[in-house]
Amino acid sequence: MTHGHGPPSEPTQRIDDCCAFRLIAWITSFVKVISAFWKKS
Repeated sequence: MTHGHGPPSEPTQRIDDCCAFRLIAWITSFVKVISAFWKKS
């Protein structure tokens, strides 16, 4: 299962970046929903 690209720490770093991006996207969408709900009421 050796891919041969870069140090072994690189894939885990990429996964962390993906998770961080997903978390940021989730937070922004959550904030949009909350603000829209806040404007309605």
